[in-house]
Amino acid sequence: MTITTGSASREGTANDNADASTIYTLADGTIGAAVIDGIGHGPHTSRTAPLLAETAARIAAHRGPLPGILTAGLRGAPPPPPRARGGLGVGGLPQPRPARR
Repeated sequence: MTITTGSASREGTANDNADASTIYTLADGTIGAAVIDGIGHGPHTSRTAPLLAETAARIAAHRGPLPGILTAGLRGAPPPPPRARGGLGVGGLPQPRPARR
C-alpha cells in the first residue's frame, strides 16, 4: 500500500511558525500521523511544535492516536509562560493494526 502525504503552512504574523506535522512508519507498516497547531507567537512555541508532532506520531504508531496526543501533551506539561495561549493537536492511525497473536 502506498500512502501519499503532504502538508502546507505559512509563517505567522510574527515571523515564526508554530505548526508542525509528522508521519512515522513502523517496520510492520503501521503508520502514525500527527498535526500540531501552536497558538501564539514566540520561539518557544515554534521550537516545541515539531517535537510534539514527532512524539505524537511515534506513540500513535505504537500505541494508538489517543496515547500519542496525550503523551505529546505531557512534553509541554510545565507551566506555560504568562502569555501562552495554548495549542491544538491531532493524532491519527490511518490503517488498522495487524491482529496480535
